[in-house]
Amino acid sequence: MARLRTGDFHKVYLVSAGSPPVNTILKHVVSTELSISSQAVNASSRDSDYELFISGKKDLSASITLNLDADDTQYLAFRNAQVTDTPIWLKFTTDAIAVNGTEVFEGAFMVGDIARSMQPSQTVQVSISLKLTPHATVVPGFSTVGVTP
Repeated sequence: MARLRTGDFHKVYLVSAGSPPVNTILKHVVSTELSISSQAVNASSRDSDYELFISGKKDLSASITLNLDADDTQYLAFRNAQVTDTPIWLKFTTDAIAVNGTEVFEGAFMVGDIARSMQPSQTVQVSISLKLTPHATVVPGFSTVGVTP
C-alpha cells in the first residue's frame, strides 16, 4: 500500500467511454453499497466538488464505496491508500478532458492537513472502491489507473 503524506496529490480517472469494460477490470473491488467498518466517519458532497471526511483514531479501518454522480457513466476508482494525519480530506473535481478523442473526466484527491491535534505518526487504513455500471468503460492506456490487484 502506498503511504500518502499531507499535501500529496494523486490523479485518478473518471471515464465515460472506451474499452475494455471497467466493471471487468475492477471486479475484485466493485461494491454497490457504502460500507464503513468503523465509528466516527462523516461524509458529505457538494454540487461541483465531492468531499469525503473521515475522522477517527489510530488504525481506524474503513471500507468506502463512493458514487460521485447521478449519471451512471461517471464514477471514480481509487487504489488502496494508507494515509497519515486524521481526519483525512479527500476532495474530488470533475473537469472534462479529451484523450485520443475520448471524453475523460480527470479527478483528483488531496490529503489535507486537518487533524492538527493528532500526531503525524497516526494512520488510518482507507480502502475506497467504486460502484460501477456494466457499460462504464476505461480509455485504453488508463485501464489500470486506481486498481490494486
